[in-house]
Amino acid sequence: IEAQWHTIRDTSLSEAERTRCLQAFKGITSLKLEDNLLPWADLALLTHLFPSVTTFSASSNLYTSLTQHTLNPTITDPTLEDNHLTSLSSLACLTTLPNLNRLILKSNKISEITSPNASMPVFSNTVREVDLSFNEISTWAFIEQLVHVFPGLQSLRVSQNPLYQSLQAPDGRSLTADDGYMLTIARLGQLKTLN
Repeated sequence: IEAQWHTIRDTSLSEAERTRCLQAFKGITSLKLEDNLLPWADLALLTHLFPSVTTFSASSNLYTSLTQHTLNPTITDPTLEDNHLTSLSSLACLTTLPNLNRLILKSNKISEITSPNASMPVFSNTVREVDLSFNEISTWAFIEQLVHVFPGLQSLRVSQNPLYQSLQAPDGRSLTADDGYMLTIARLGQLKTLN
């Protein structure tokens, strides 16, 4: 099911309506609530009406951070691309998802692991794939901390980040983006796939 802003106006439901939704939506495994500008709390609540949903997209909703409202725990593959997220700590509510496998954060504004006064998020060991391409990552410290944030990480996309655009060797020689990707693999030895 895909819903955009013009099709959702009110997310409140009576108990009878909720029961009907759970029955009607029981076979749906993929849900896209993109480009609708609903608050995160409403989107999170809506996911609980889909008892079999595993793939969920909340792209293009202008989120700068997510509130502590949790998604349906059946979700394994959330996509939050093309929002305005700036740190991984702003995704703390996703760390509680027990079966999370893949996290797509492409085309945000992520530049730091933790925002001020936030603690480092630690995702489940089940998270194997993360897409952070087209963000604002500019330091090796960010890359080096990913192993702590995603302890099960095996596949990472980080292309098109500022870090790879102006690399220099210790002797001042310019390095290519490919050199930077090799340096990334050296820092994250558990990776099986990069970009």
